[in-house]
Amino acid sequence: MQPRNEPPARRCLIVNEGNPIPSAEPSKQTHERYQSRIEAFTTDYAEISRRWSTVANLRLALVVVLGATLWWYWQQRHVWSIGLLVVELGGLFWLIRRHSVLRRQRDAIGRMIEVNRRGLARFALRWSELPDAFEHDVTREHPFAWDLNIVGDASLLRRIGTPVSDGGWNHLLTALTATTRVVDIRDRQVAVQELASAIDARQRVESVAVDRSGHLSAPSSLLEWSEGEDENVTPGWLTWFARISPVVTATLMILQWTGVLAFPFWLLPLVIQVGVSQTIGTGASLQIRRIAPLYRELTGYVEMFETISSTPADAPVLQTLRARLADGDASASTSQLSRVCSLVIPSGTLLYVPMQMVFLWDVNVLSVMEHWKARSGRKIRGWIDATAEWESLAALSVLDHDHPEWAFPVLDNDLSSLNAENLRHPLIADPEAIGNDVTVGPQATILFVTGSNMSGKSTLLRAVGVNAVLARVGAPVAADRMTLPSLDIRSCMRVEDSIERGVSFFMAELLRLKSVVDAAKETDDQTVLYLLDEILQGTNTAERQIASRQVMTSLAGARAIGAVSSHDLELFEQPDLAKMAVPVHFAEQFDRTVRPPDMHFDYQLRSGIATSTNALALMELLGFDVSP
Repeated sequence: MQPRNEPPARRCLIVNEGNPIPSAEPSKQTHERYQSRIEAFTTDYAEISRRWSTVANLRLALVVVLGATLWWYWQQRHVWSIGLLVVELGGLFWLIRRHSVLRRQRDAIGRMIEVNRRGLARFALRWSELPDAFEHDVTREHPFAWDLNIVGDASLLRRIGTPVSDGGWNHLLTALTATTRVVDIRDRQVAVQELASAIDARQRVESVAVDRSGHLSAPSSLLEWSEGEDENVTPGWLTWFARISPVVTATLMILQWTGVLAFPFWLLPLVIQVGVSQTIGTGASLQIRRIAPLYRELTGYVEMFETISSTPADAPVLQTLRARLADGDASASTSQLSRVCSLVIPSGTLLYVPMQMVFLWDVNVLSVMEHWKARSGRKIRGWIDATAEWESLAALSVLDHDHPEWAFPVLDNDLSSLNAENLRHPLIADPEAIGNDVTVGPQATILFVTGSNMSGKSTLLRAVGVNAVLARVGAPVAADRMTLPSLDIRSCMRVEDSIERGVSFFMAELLRLKSVVDAAKETDDQTVLYLLDEILQGTNTAERQIASRQVMTSLAGARAIGAVSSHDLELFEQPDLAKMAVPVHFAEQFDRTVRPPDMHFDYQLRSGIATSTNALALMELLGFDVSP
């Protein structure tokens, strides 16, 4: 399987004089694809609901018939009516089972409807219709995550937020925010493209979390127990006693009831069972309480293991993940543990005490758990990790499914520049996203972006950065073609002061800039991509220009490529910096012939330094009196 739209090994593009707005046809097709799935599942849901209601009515009718038959038998004592009762009871049990099956099918279809609604909302970037963002620990000091909207409410992480488990979320988050090189990009691209077409499997996995608060909690208690030492294993004699003693007790009770035994000998083993239950058995109860609450999560993992294991895989990465799940049969083994956990009786119920005293229930359940642990306990972490990696790749594949016009980039460490054709911002909905051809690099050059307020400078820098992030994790990019080397991404765009740490805005920005420069000077295995937006605004113009030039000089002399946006049109006037700068700009059109005045941006990148400003024009547009 080959990623489509593969560009040539090298392609050097600077900037164009304006690409047309991309066609809305791919966007329309994606919307219709989600909508058709919603409609199909809604039809299925209605049909299953109708059958579910029919079975419910039949159950009620059969209960009435069963009651009438019992009354008839009580009045007439016909022997053959016993057979009728047996048939009716069998029919009732079958209807109960069928009712349960239909309910599960209906609920599964309902979850698929919700998954496709969310998919449509993600595609249209309707953030308010999506579940809350995944809670993470990415700090504001991260080199680029907050600057480039990788995390946050309206972020790339939320745009592709389909993982189910905490492990899947963390795997995806780690990939998107890593600064180290991601290996096997080509293999990841193949896997992402294959999963893009496996929409049924992806959505079945995603649907697992719909009724589980958006995600499956990390099974730390399960892993701690399954990988723990065996010093607390139930003694063999206790296991056998728990199995044999209830049988002996029941046998002695039957013998007394039938008159074979005149004395209630069954009281002796029962008393022993009660004593064991209240002493040694309490330890078993404590142990199973650690695992039993994870029943709901276990059923979710069973569904994921089964779906992933049964989904055909051609990509080597996906084949490896399937093989890891096949080691020990993840689905069947975890399903067995889930069934055992379902047998645990809550300690607060009326049934708990008699079941422990008569059957030593917790001891028997724990012995089965420990048998499972001995066989599969050391494998479950590998199953969960494999599933998390699959979820991460599936999340990235959403972009390929939703945007088939996007290209898979070529990463080549022999390249000295990032080259992109018709580059757009991935978090701007089609067809509003306007593309530009962009080259960042080679080393010792700086893409210098100027333009008026709101003209698109920051958006361009973020478009470069977000697409570079996508490229380095194996995802498609919002461009027609893109080539780049392996990049360590650094930015200084959205710096915040910190009252808690006693750091002013200016100092926070200096610290961020120093981290960018240090990374560029210290790198040895990959090129640093730096993106700097209106830096050092917290000081006067003269000092800002001196400091900014020092930063630019340091970066130009390091193993780094990058772009800088600024309103300081004089920043690169010095000869040593002028030869480094590749000036480009955005412009606006301001019409004063109408009232109120009209301002229009085309967001097209042009060569050269900006020739106009619009601060006063914006004030006039808002009604300020800007006359001298």
